Amino acid sequence: MSNLEVRSASRYERRRMETRGRILAAAGEVFGQQGVKATTVLDICEQADVAQQTFFNHFPSKGDLLLEMGRMGGEFLIASVDSALGKEASTKTRLEEIFTGLFAASIEVGPMHHEFVAEVFHGARSRPIGESGPRLREAFVRLVRSGQVQGDVTRRHSAVEITRVLAGSLSALSAEWANEPDFPIKRRARALARVLGDLIAPGENA
Repeated sequence: MSNLEVRSASRYERRRMETRGRILAAAGEVFGQQGVKATTVLDICEQADVAQQTFFNHFPSKGDLLLEMGRMGGEFLIASVDSALGKEASTKTRLEEIFTGLFAASIEVGPMHHEFVAEVFHGARSRPIGESGPRLREAFVRLVRSGQVQGDVTRRHSAVEITRVLAGSLSALSAEWANEPDFPIKRRARALARVLGDLIAPGENA
């Protein structure tokens, strides 16, 4: 392939990714304002200023777009875990930062964030979301092992088993919030993180 062909292919891929990003951003805005079920592909296309065929070139359906948004949410959570690990703090404080930061970002979606989170949550549970699932578990394992090294997480159980407890608790909290419009998610996320921090702390015989 010539240098001209390489540059042309690079420009095409850059434009393609820019268009994809514009569609995803537009979907987030429209979903947050009017809800997922009430939003059509045409609504998203108008917000993104793209043709419907362009949308379908990137996403076969609205459901596939939701799955991609769920995957992106997983990537955001992985980055949040890594960010917390980069700070000198207790595991309990790190958990609080991760949990509250995740839901604060979700709330920013818009007034219809509950339906949006419910739809993404359902899609993430019912179909694979790519590589972010295993990588997310690995991120939490790193968090737990770091806590074991610094002495504020018990060694009586493996990091993998403790990670299952953390991930299950986060999943349950997400489901509860998605189904209860008046659920005080910020307060409950902070409270749950503190409870989990206490539960995984070393006991007297640790």
